[in-house]
Amino acid sequence: LPNKSFSVFTEYNSDQLVLAASKKFSIIKPIRLTFGINFLEPSGTTKIKDKEDLNWVFRVSTAF
Repeated sequence: LPNKSFSVFTEYNSDQLVLAASKKFSIIKPIRLTFGINFLEPSGTTKIKDKEDLNWVFRVSTAF
C-alpha cells in the first residue's frame, strides 16, 4: 500500500534546487512538515555547492 502521508520530491526555482521530503500529520488541523537540502549555488548558475556549504530547508504548513 502506498503511504499517502509521506512524499519525496525535488523543487527548483532560480535560486534553489532542493531535494526534500514531506510528512503529513493530522492532530487537530492538517499539518505538513517539509525538510530538505538546498544544493545549488545562489548566483543563478547551475553549479552544485560543496558538501560543507549545503544548507537545510524546513517548512511547516497548515490548512484553515
